[in-house]
Amino acid sequence: MAATLTSVPTELLQDIASRIPRHDLLHLRKVNREVAAKVDDVFVERFFTSRRHLVTKYSLEKLAEMTAVPRLNRKMKKLELVVTGISEYEWDKPVPLPPKTKKEAYYTGDWGLPGAKPKTNSERLMEYLEALREWTAQKLIYESWYAECDILSNEVDVAMLSATFINFKSSSIILDTVKGTHDYSNAFGLQHLSNKLGVYRSKKTYGSFFCHFKNHNIATLIVRSLAHAVYPVFDLSLGCEVTGCFYRDLGLNSADLGKPQMSFATLQQLELGINWFENGHEPDEKGLQCLKQLLGAAPLLRKLRFCVDQEDFGEDQPLPARVLHAFAGNKLESIDLFGGKYRHQDMCQFLQHHRTTLTELDLVEVDMLRTDDWRLVCKQLAKHDRLQRLSVMGVSHKNRFMCTFRAVQGTEAIQSWTTKIAQSTRFKSPDEELYGTDSDSDS
Repeated sequence: MAATLTSVPTELLQDIASRIPRHDLLHLRKVNREVAAKVDDVFVERFFTSRRHLVTKYSLEKLAEMTAVPRLNRKMKKLELVVTGISEYEWDKPVPLPPKTKKEAYYTGDWGLPGAKPKTNSERLMEYLEALREWTAQKLIYESWYAECDILSNEVDVAMLSATFINFKSSSIILDTVKGTHDYSNAFGLQHLSNKLGVYRSKKTYGSFFCHFKNHNIATLIVRSLAHAVYPVFDLSLGCEVTGCFYRDLGLNSADLGKPQMSFATLQQLELGINWFENGHEPDEKGLQCLKQLLGAAPLLRKLRFCVDQEDFGEDQPLPARVLHAFAGNKLESIDLFGGKYRHQDMCQFLQHHRTTLTELDLVEVDMLRTDDWRLVCKQLAKHDRLQRLSVMGVSHKNRFMCTFRAVQGTEAIQSWTTKIAQSTRFKSPDEELYGTDSDSDS
């Protein structure tokens, strides 16, 4: 068959490719590289629409239709849903896409310098297509699916995305990771797409959901769709250290109550990134109650990565204790805290809840109130007799670094190190390895 297709004239093969269904075109490209090269122009024309998307641009409705084909589902390795709400931008509009900073422009040479000419959308697209062709020579393109969903009403979005999860379940496909986050990269550029080119070589199956349209709550869309479809999830990521998922609006309606017990009963890993304050105000209790419901439905949850974005607010606004207390019912073995400001009594209570199970702890850019004391937290950690790994980076106290970086392995070494800090009488220790070497710290 391959030899026959190779001998077919390019014009005839392109005509055939332009008439057959899209999924058959994907199989046609799979025959060999020579055939794929002949139909490449048709492939790009059919799969790259007037907007910015890689591989496919489907609405949620089309996504549900596509995943209803079992043979496509069996080939799927990754699903990425991009929520944009910027349909007015098209590739054929010559809108320059300058870098975010002048420093970046200096190194890229396409903005703000004498003689520099901004690149148009079309130029950026052609550069990207060339890189994509080189990449697809090593990895078949149909193994990763993308979709762009339009901003619809919440109920319509949930109904259509849950239909996709139902299709996956019918095809016996369980995603290893379901991920949702806001993407603040260029709204109609290629930055976040090109940066992901080397990510898809993993053997795991991912479901990634990106959103850079702030008014569309991607967290609620994912959680409600999973619950409605009763789709089991093992690794759920709602936000990261860079961008939160705005879980303040997270909520389940009456029709979804009880369903999380079935969908999240298999959940083992959770990554939650939150922007706790918006315009200086805390969210209402709806999102927190929903989070508690999800955590209560996840008895197998063992790994937590919790990221807090509080950079724009005062130093005397710690994360409320009730947020950490929401995890009290889970038996966490691995905790990774990124960012945020806490009271030492809240942190101690949180660690005490997981004292009998915690084996790994990461503290990155975590801060305390000026009136609180890190030494009490270290005193609490010294009591943990199951902790095998402790990693501390960028931890600060009273606006100065207490520890630039330190990783400790072994229970005895951890207890010795934390005890040494707990008994210290000053934060600028002569032991520079203990607290870092920041010259601007107070004595």
